[in-house]
Amino acid sequence: MPEEPEEYLLTDEKAYAEALARVAQEAFEWEFFREACEKLAKAATEPEAIWFEASAYVHAMMRFLVSTNDAVTDNALRRAAEIFVDRTPARNLPPHLGKQFRQGFEARIEHYRGLLSGPDPPWQVGHTIATSIGVTDTFLALSMSGTLVRLAALLKDLTGHIQLGRQPKPESRL
Repeated sequence: MPEEPEEYLLTDEKAYAEALARVAQEAFEWEFFREACEKLAKAATEPEAIWFEASAYVHAMMRFLVSTNDAVTDNALRRAAEIFVDRTPARNLPPHLGKQFRQGFEARIEHYRGLLSGPDPPWQVGHTIATSIGVTDTFLALSMSGTLVRLAALLKDLTGHIQLGRQPKPESRL
């Protein structure tokens, strides 16, 4: 369980994106989430895909929680996903494959973001993650759904402690 986070008011979009990317990385350091991913992966036909799917979910949830329909915030959220990918082995892909990976990751984030706006987000997302990696056990999908609810609460808390502030624009003097 993470310690009580400090409050951060960042006025720089790049620093804000870096902070959000760090939150996403921390999610995988939380034992309950990492263990749930590993448990699902053991039952999967494509076990390594869990990290792609879970990472896309984490970024989708952060966008769902933080987005203000503000271009600067939305750009920072997209940049946070790029920073996150740049800290994974995907950074070593040849440029054309790296671009395809990033596009696929962005598409998956938006897919999960859409599910989060649906009628039963925890079940939909948990089930989608499970079936995407080849898990057919409904109980495991439900278990993952419960984990995602807990993860969402922690992400909400952490992202709520990181704010993007605006520096006041200088007044024009006529």
